[in-house]
Amino acid sequence: MSSGGKSSNSTGAAGFSWVQGSKGQVKGVNLGGWLLLEPFITPSLFPKNDTVDEYTFCEKNKDAKSMLQKHWQSWITEKDFKEIHDIGFNMVRIGIGYWAFRKRDDDPYIRGAAEYLDKAIKWAGSLGLKVVVDLHGAPGSQNGFDNSGQATKNATWLQQSNVDLTLDVLRIIGKKYGNNPTVAGIGLLNEPFPEKLGYLEPSIAKVVEFHKNAYRKVRGASSPRTAVLISDAFVNAFKWNDEYQQTGPGANIIDHHDYQVFDDNLLPLDLDKHLEQVTLDIDASVANSTHPTTVGEWSGALTDCAKYLNGRNEGARYEGKFSASKGLNKTCSAGENDFKEFEKDETLRENTRKYLQKQADVFSNKSNGWFFWTFKTESAPPWDAQFLHKCGIFPALTGDGGNQTYVRRV
Repeated sequence: MSSGGKSSNSTGAAGFSWVQGSKGQVKGVNLGGWLLLEPFITPSLFPKNDTVDEYTFCEKNKDAKSMLQKHWQSWITEKDFKEIHDIGFNMVRIGIGYWAFRKRDDDPYIRGAAEYLDKAIKWAGSLGLKVVVDLHGAPGSQNGFDNSGQATKNATWLQQSNVDLTLDVLRIIGKKYGNNPTVAGIGLLNEPFPEKLGYLEPSIAKVVEFHKNAYRKVRGASSPRTAVLISDAFVNAFKWNDEYQQTGPGANIIDHHDYQVFDDNLLPLDLDKHLEQVTLDIDASVANSTHPTTVGEWSGALTDCAKYLNGRNEGARYEGKFSASKGLNKTCSAGENDFKEFEKDETLRENTRKYLQKQADVFSNKSNGWFFWTFKTESAPPWDAQFLHKCGIFPALTGDGGNQTYVRRV
């Protein structure tokens, strides 16, 4: 596709300026595993191998409702938002499943998460933080991953009834949050994966059609100025230069997620090659976009060794224990899954620090900004911004709110 699309330049309904070509505006963090469960973030909630995602968590646990209420109340609190602010982040991205707003008749999901999203937006607003509300799970699963709420080899999201329900949920989200001054944008759908949804090209076309209908639905329910974040759907962002062209004041932002640990070709690289790959990835995927762009997810992980990262009943590619990959047959270090062991492992600490710094530098210089995945975990140090900051190896941030500046930690 050519690069002749109209660029986006908008303050958005929330008063946050998303400008194509403006670099490093966002220094954000995800609140993963809170309003949509992920086994690798809170493995203690998934002690049995027949409970692999939020769908089966609700289906298999007779006490699921009380367990979820306890989790929602305790995993992220107002105190965490104060810490996020004090670290220097200026935005949070909060994923939530469709079932928080509407369910299908046969869904086992439990309602209630939207109440905590409301609290989160209030807490953020009181501190001058901005929020991206991200629809993280769609009916039938948009990617087959547990981060959609349902881990499945038969993702059926593109069935028309599921697409229609997703659009209606986005209408509800747009009406409820689109004009909120704390909400900087609405993520239309996290990581739709065309390869998991049927034949590649027809699936890509359907995903594009969905995104266009989705941002019309959101803005129709809120304001023409509402900014939306559109997943690159695992396709280089510049490929969308002729799509999603901004025709009104609301910015269309392309959201790219950058991980090297899920790629069999990149996982074996040594540290220097991983650092080089950061720039190569962004130059290939983001740099030539005519839209504003974010790196909506990234981490400090150089391996996929975090427990349950590849699924509740899957091991790591790094150790050759992931069923869909030949793997490397190496040994994961203890520090990949233990905070104290991570602190003792000087090589792991230093390699993680260098990788974090390189990513933060490149993403700040070549996109509108980034959201680290994630703020906290039970036992996965390279994925835990709270822990990495306390260790002194997370890239230093200074400033407040929209006046954020970025400082290299040497």
